[in-house]
Amino acid sequence: MLRRGVIAGLVVLAVGAGCSGDGDDDVRAGDDPGTAAAGEPADGPLHGTFTVLENAEHGPQLCSSVQESLPPQCGGLDVVGWSWDDVDDEESTGGTTWGSYEVVGTWDGERLTLTAPPAPPQSPGAPDTDFASPCPEPDGGWQVVDPATTNDDTLQAAQARA
Repeated sequence: MLRRGVIAGLVVLAVGAGCSGDGDDDVRAGDDPGTAAAGEPADGPLHGTFTVLENAEHGPQLCSSVQESLPPQCGGLDVVGWSWDDVDDEESTGGTTWGSYEVVGTWDGERLTLTAPPAPPQSPGAPDTDFASPCPEPDGGWQVVDPATTNDDTLQAAQARA
């Protein structure tokens, strides 16, 4: 199940990269992600931000979802060329090491082979949004029209309707 999620994540990464016009192919998940033919190889590099986790049961793997226990748990696709010496901010406990990183590599249908050193995760940053009203402020400023309708219940109802 987790392997299918990671494969789906790679599909999204590959399709998004293909839309950028840089020649990357999309990766399609195979019918049975538990077999050796988990997908088809991609012609170009893939990149994305993933939790990478290694424990006594497996080497470094990309996680599609992480069970938030201590230590965390996940299973995913193997990452070839990974070294914890190349990254900062990893966490370790109970024989498990993990962290969130931007990874770039090639997809051979079964595993991701790094083609660049891992980097800190990319954050989307704050949106450049102007929350100013397009309406002129009324005389006396903005006032609550009906305090009885200005509460958490009405907010929840408005959000549910939206």
